[in-house]
Amino acid sequence: MENLKFTRDDTSIAKGIAIICMFIHHLFTFPNRIKGSSEFISLFQFNGNNIEYWFGQYGRICVAMFLFFSGFGIYKQFAKNNAHVSSNVFKRLKNLYVNYWTVFIIFIPISFFTGYREFNLAEFFDNFVGYRSTYDGEWWFFELYVLVIATFPVTVKLIKNSSVTSFFKIMVLAVLSRTVYVSLKDVPLFNTFARTIFYSELNLLLTWLPCFLMGITFAKFDLFPKISQKFKDNKLDNIFVYLLICLVLMYVRFRNDDVIDFDYLIAPLYILCSVNIVKILKLNKLFVYLGKHSSNMWLVHSFFCYQYFQWWVYLPKISIFVLLWLIIITIATSIAIEFIKKQVTKLCSGEFKLSYMNRALRD
Repeated sequence: MENLKFTRDDTSIAKGIAIICMFIHHLFTFPNRIKGSSEFISLFQFNGNNIEYWFGQYGRICVAMFLFFSGFGIYKQFAKNNAHVSSNVFKRLKNLYVNYWTVFIIFIPISFFTGYREFNLAEFFDNFVGYRSTYDGEWWFFELYVLVIATFPVTVKLIKNSSVTSFFKIMVLAVLSRTVYVSLKDVPLFNTFARTIFYSELNLLLTWLPCFLMGITFAKFDLFPKISQKFKDNKLDNIFVYLLICLVLMYVRFRNDDVIDFDYLIAPLYILCSVNIVKILKLNKLFVYLGKHSSNMWLVHSFFCYQYFQWWVYLPKISIFVLLWLIIITIATSIAIEFIKKQVTKLCSGEFKLSYMNRALRD
């Protein structure tokens, strides 16, 4: 079999695609969030709406994509290092919080100094630990990410034996979470429970957990190379087939009322096809670069497009240029954030070494 391994660069390409999907979703799907003169000029109309709106609606697939790679990545790391499962979880959460707190410390104080929002200690603490996302509505994903990563020691045990068995378990979980669990609030016995924060948190977790589990499944059973080989064997490995599949996936998503019910099935195939399209077009390096900055771009983009600098983001007016401008702004911001993190790390490391040397000299 030809080596069709899904590499780290392929993962970065997919994350680059996901962040662009997120930007399209947030820039063009919520006209009520665009204030004053911060409007855009659509490329053309399609089926009674802006073409950007339709792509933006599909762009929400980014949530499933990022969750898929959360499961995919943590399992790959776990299998590679053969480390204790809890150490993988701790490492992931530590890196996540370092990134989150860096952006938090840089951007949130601006809102207090400019009078954009008033300071409230309880609200500040809840947002600081990621329990609430009132400071930035797009940070709701942070809490979900923490929840799914924290479940890894348990959920990894569900994915074993075979990929078929694992697929069946994931589908059962998806169906039960969207039917039985959400119906509990209508059962008198569970009325009190349904009004608790625990019910809503568990509902959030169960809704999106299948995407995370699908990522673990694809990593454990190495499914991307196997599917890619099927495409090659059947002479389907070309850009026209991949584009057609992407269009079909968009159509399927539009035709279903509650689209997230199927995102755990749509995301892996969309990832495979879109990554191959990027590689055929030889845009690898660009999307790898975007993927490596995707976490910072996610954390900061809504401060620009919704809060402090919206007029600046929509300055180019024409939709495609608005998107490109936001990408440039957030990449530049991400580079600055990484520079700050490195300087702080060097400073802390230097102080630690100096303190250690002083203690050694005294001894």
